[in-house]
Amino acid sequence: MRAIMTLMFTVSTIVTFGQWDIIHASGDNGGHRDLYFLNNDTGFVIGSNGDGSYILRTEDGGTDWDSLWYDDHQFKTIYFPSADTGYIACFYFNTVAVLRTINGGDSWQLIADSLENAVSVPYAISFFNNDTGIITLQNWAAKTIDAGETWTELTDYPYGGTNDGDINGNTYIGIGSAIIAWTFDYGENFEEGMLGYFDGTNLYGSHLFVKAKNEKFLASALGQNGDELGLPSFSFGILTIGNVLTQEFDVRYFPYLSRTYGVSWPSENIMYAVCRPIYNEGANERFFMKSIDGGDTWYRQETIEPYYYGTQSLFCPSESVCYAVGGNNAYIYKTTNGGGPLLDEVTQIVLSVKEIDDDLNFSIAPNPTSGQVLVNSEKEKIKEVKVFDLQGKELFKTYPNDFNALIDLSKFESGIYLIQIMAGDKIRTGKIVRE
Repeated sequence: MRAIMTLMFTVSTIVTFGQWDIIHASGDNGGHRDLYFLNNDTGFVIGSNGDGSYILRTEDGGTDWDSLWYDDHQFKTIYFPSADTGYIACFYFNTVAVLRTINGGDSWQLIADSLENAVSVPYAISFFNNDTGIITLQNWAAKTIDAGETWTELTDYPYGGTNDGDINGNTYIGIGSAIIAWTFDYGENFEEGMLGYFDGTNLYGSHLFVKAKNEKFLASALGQNGDELGLPSFSFGILTIGNVLTQEFDVRYFPYLSRTYGVSWPSENIMYAVCRPIYNEGANERFFMKSIDGGDTWYRQETIEPYYYGTQSLFCPSESVCYAVGGNNAYIYKTTNGGGPLLDEVTQIVLSVKEIDDDLNFSIAPNPTSGQVLVNSEKEKIKEVKVFDLQGKELFKTYPNDFNALIDLSKFESGIYLIQIMAGDKIRTGKIVRE
């Protein structure tokens, strides 16, 4: 049964410190799971506790919230293809179900249930338009073309499914573990691939969140087995910036983060991410990350509030306004000025998923090497070569201005090193094993 929620939420006064601030505090009564904003002021937050789930709505940028309560539901993800029409994927009596609104969130109806047996696992819903959408979970995916009334299982969706998915235009991109799936034709045909931290034997990370922008995407992952890669801890943060049209994916390791969570991409060059450091400096260091150059460089953005731990999902309706939710304490964060000042740069290691001998016709040999390696470019002269260790420290660089460059690693210890090659206006990053 659906009922109007009683006043279980207390609203904090919005105070702007030029950072990320709590605008809504709900105590221990629930855990926010996802959010979606139509513009800077109007948006929705969904969450659940042991008894059921709730929908929060604001139309004034988070000063006031109305709420609806649903018994026996466990809400997961929310998506609005238009201002009036929205969908929620939920866990309902051990099956996947879907709720829909057609009046901008004034009311919601359960329009489909028993789609698939499930447990309470991450899964996502997204729509190309008001009628056509895709829902996914582990080992299962389905599509609707009648506004969620009926769903047809996608038999050509990659085995294993995806944890998250997002749509922009006619392109859908799904992410899960090391799997990436995409379609350019509203879900009629799917392509799939594996992202570069899976080497065929070891899985070094598992994807969590994705944001699509045309054929490009920004995705987060939890890195694993970092000790095998020479990183400071077992777990580490990963962000991937990719293009499914060209199938070029830059995987970015953050060795001093324990993980990354939600991501948002409000404009071409502005990106945000939720993250967590591997250790605390002082009392519970927490911070968001921001890039202003399309993901090449990331900077810390602090929040002075104590309840950041557990924040996971992020949504930025514009470059300067963002909201974030998550965790058992059910706090909602907001920034109105792009998160405030950029603080120190976050250390990262960039790897290109495409092999070094891809369409640009680069080659490195021998690899592994006991000392010297020859870098060759068949198409364009090599302008610059840099070598880094796995902590991102630059060891040396050279400017050959030739089609060949001889690199001497004999004075370095055995291990894995990163090499970055610039030829023409193109850059490729690869790995060299020093025996």
